[in-house]
Amino acid sequence: MDLSRRQLIALGSGIVVTGGIGYSLFNNDAPCDDSRESGPITIGQEDAPTVRVFSDYACPHCKSFVKEVGPSLKSAAENGDIFYRHFDFPLPVDDRWSRAIPNVGRYVYEMAGPVAFSKFESDVYDYQGDYSEQAVIDTALDVLGSASESDVRSVLEERSYCEEIDQEIATGEDHGVEGTPMVMVGSDWTYVEKPSFENIMAAISDR
Repeated sequence: MDLSRRQLIALGSGIVVTGGIGYSLFNNDAPCDDSRESGPITIGQEDAPTVRVFSDYACPHCKSFVKEVGPSLKSAAENGDIFYRHFDFPLPVDDRWSRAIPNVGRYVYEMAGPVAFSKFESDVYDYQGDYSEQAVIDTALDVLGSASESDVRSVLEERSYCEEIDQEIATGEDHGVEGTPMVMVGSDWTYVEKPSFENIMAAISDR
């Protein structure tokens, strides 16, 4: 995606009404279409030490974490050093986007796997503060290549993975997650206070 296209999309309105459905995309009381399941979003092998990352797409610190720490963590997972587990945890920082975007991220993961998900996650954060429905959809389409715009739009508007997202919120709350980004490692879900790559790996080594 070139810069001019990003700038054009970022100008799109964040207030969107779904065509023919009768409710706003940002109405969290809208009916929940829980017909899809992506399964847990993971990278690596389960027998490696687990690193769990709880995040919210509208959280500025999450953007920094994904951009600055995420690549090293995911590379470590691909190399077999850790088992990376992403959790959607909309606080929500933004009532409009915290719950909407995770549905598209999970769709990308279901359709194309962890590499595509990681690219979507990083790229969509570039619009933080200027999110629009078209920006989110086009980011997914750029990553997926052959996907249908109508399919991605349907996932976004119908909140197709909302049951899975609610389950991840419940898991986080059960383990004391109150903010994002939150990183927990090991079988006992040890909290990493300052989650730099070095501190995360040190927490694993100390176990």
